[in-house]
Amino acid sequence: TCALPISDRVTTPCHNIVMESAASRATVRSTCTGHGTMLTRITTDTPRQVTVEMQGVIDGQPFSETYDAKRIGDCS
Repeated sequence: TCALPISDRVTTPCHNIVMESAASRATVRSTCTGHGTMLTRITTDTPRQVTVEMQGVIDGQPFSETYDAKRIGDCS
């Protein structure tokens, strides 16, 4: 399926191609039939922090979003 920010707008499965896969980063190109395409880059900045960058065009609307995630403790 598509990434979280657009999953509410895309109702069809997306075809994902891993373009880069390394120890600290990955890049995935997604094609969502009838909706558009996007590129997602995930970078591990530290063992406790990752950055997710997404850009593309979904339903004719361009978008570009960046998310930072930090581990602050164990899940409860």
